[in-house]
Amino acid sequence: MAATAILLLLLAAASPRYAGGTDYTVGDSDGWTIGPNYDAWSQQYNFTAGDTLAFNYVPVLHDVYQVTLDAFRTCQPAAVQTVRMWASGSDVVDLAAPGDYYFLCNAPGHCFGGMKLSVSVAVALATPPPPPPSSPPPPPFPPPPTLALLTPALPPPSPVAVAAPPPPPPPPPTALPTPAPLPPSSGASLHGRLDVAGISCLAVTGLWISFPCWS
Repeated sequence: MAATAILLLLLAAASPRYAGGTDYTVGDSDGWTIGPNYDAWSQQYNFTAGDTLAFNYVPVLHDVYQVTLDAFRTCQPAAVQTVRMWASGSDVVDLAAPGDYYFLCNAPGHCFGGMKLSVSVAVALATPPPPPPSSPPPPPFPPPPTLALLTPALPPPSPVAVAAPPPPPPPPPTALPTPAPLPPSSGASLHGRLDVAGISCLAVTGLWISFPCWS
């Protein structure tokens, strides 16, 4: 039995303190006293390594002993069957390692009156590591090129030579007036006038050549 008590002490001292444990108050609002059913109380919870038990009681009337299984059954712990003990009235017990823990009040008759508690402590689940930081979102895709970028610039259209209008046609020639015909008596009258005017006439090779003579 002494070896078992020493082993429990070594385990409690050597076991690391698990982070994130739960703190339980034994008996809840009733505390550690005669009357509550501590077996029913302990079955409400799943204890894991790293949790704590808080024993609240009147120190003059009660105490807390952590004992071996044999001492728990007989309610008569011998010195070698006592693992730890507290008597402050506000004691906090670390459930540092997985296993079975046994507690009782060593005041005369209190253990037989129901002031005894056993809890089974399971292995604490490892806290999963925090997820890696999320990678930044990919940069947005560039907008598609506009039609102006895809279509090559065309040279400006060369000016279209406009043909000059053809020159206007020349005006039609002015018709010369047709001379009026001489009256039939114009020859005789002319000879008469020539004679009157004193025109001399010469006969050359049978042709008449008239020379007007004016003085």
